[in-house]
Amino acid sequence: MTAPNGTRVKDGIEFPVFDELEVWLPSRYSTFEVVLEGVTAEAEEFSVELCNERELGVEDWSTIRFIARVQSRKSWSS
Repeated sequence: MTAPNGTRVKDGIEFPVFDELEVWLPSRYSTFEVVLEGVTAEAEEFSVELCNERELGVEDWSTIRFIARVQSRKSWSS
């Protein structure tokens, strides 16, 4: 186990933060990625329906906001 690299405070409780992730158990599932550019809402909806029919999870990462490392290390609270 590694040593914590800082802490975060949530609801008045301080938690240690570690700088690594570990694979506990490899997944039997694969990850697929598709980039859709300039598509209509109908085309996006159709793509989601195709994935749902095949029991594939779908996530829209177009709204992800990247935060500078310094900002991400600041304490957060709800």
